[in-house]
Amino acid sequence: MFGNFITYEVTINNLGHGELDLESVIGSEYSVRINPGAANVRLLITPSTSSVVADASDYLLADKEDHEFELGRGLSRLSFYNGSGGQVKVSIAVLF
Repeated sequence: MFGNFITYEVTINNLGHGELDLESVIGSEYSVRINPGAANVRLLITPSTSSVVADASDYLLADKEDHEFELGRGLSRLSFYNGSGGQVKVSIAVLF
């Protein structure tokens, strides 16, 4: 199912949010691997048409661990919230 991949990095300031829209990635299914790089980074996955951003009540990503999600075409926007107390670089690999 997966043969190609693209990597991204999203930098997020403390108490801020960052987004990654995967709508332009070719394929009908994705495997997304995320490494938050710090504690207290939260994730919200929505359709690309959504304007809702992640906040302190969304899915908590464990510190410095890879998280893998399989997504279809309907969920192509990743929104991150940083509550770590400093700037964070979130690493994302999208396999398609």
